[in-house]
Amino acid sequence: MYFLDFVAVLVRRWYILIIGIILTGLAGVGVHAAIGPTFQAHAAVVILPPTSDSGTTSTAASRNPYLSIPLGNTADVLARIMATEGVRQELKAAHATSPFTIVLVADGSPVLEIAATDASPVAATNTASVLVKVAGTELEKLQVMQNVPKDAMIRASQLISSTEPDVLHGSQIQALLGVVALGLILSVTVCFAAEGAFTGRGAALAAAVRGRRATGSRGRAGSKGATRSPGDSRRSAMSARADGIADQAEDDSEDADSEDLDWDDEGDDEEQSPAQPRDTRGTTMVLVGRRRRSEE
Repeated sequence: MYFLDFVAVLVRRWYILIIGIILTGLAGVGVHAAIGPTFQAHAAVVILPPTSDSGTTSTAASRNPYLSIPLGNTADVLARIMATEGVRQELKAAHATSPFTIVLVADGSPVLEIAATDASPVAATNTASVLVKVAGTELEKLQVMQNVPKDAMIRASQLISSTEPDVLHGSQIQALLGVVALGLILSVTVCFAAEGAFTGRGAALAAAVRGRRATGSRGRAGSKGATRSPGDSRRSAMSARADGIADQAEDDSEDADSEDLDWDDEGDDEEQSPAQPRDTRGTTMVLVGRRRRSEE
């Protein structure tokens, strides 16, 4: 189907399309209100070396093996630990059930970015705060396993705390777009279904009208034939009369021929009689009869 035909159908069934658009708008408002926005709380944690004066720095490094690698690598190890199932169970026990992410701000950076998302702003903020505490706890556990003394431990310090979570409308927009697309598709489908139904009904009515006209034409043709029948009878009677006249002329011609033959015989017997005028009436009648037959 061409684009102009598509547009023509929508123009003819504009009232159906308008009703579909209105219903789609109402459904979109309902979905937007039912889903609601989501909230995302942010926090950041920076990995810092132990608090030691310059005189004891080398001594602390010798007692903490994690100080022999860049702090960015230590932050990456901590991010991987935070994604384990054990940490998730610990967060669940602290009622921090919102979905979250922990990533490095940049490759090699000692800064971890934390984001917690939830339909409730309070739940998102609580999850972000608990993640900051758990990150410090897990970093300490990691060093305790290596028997690192307290004064030589690497620290996790909160860098950014989100007091008010951000409002996200992504889920609402996605749901609204889905409702709008579905509503428009259904509206166009109903328009074409109505067009097909009305077109089929119009074709059926046109066929019925043509059938009635054909029946009426055949009836009028029969009545005309019945009206012309008296003329046909008169023509048939005239033809029969002409045939009778022709037959009579033929009989007269045969009688005339027989008379000619008799006259010729009598002439042979009377050889000594003087010549008498010949009767030409029979010949004339024969010629007239033949002429009539040829004309008919």
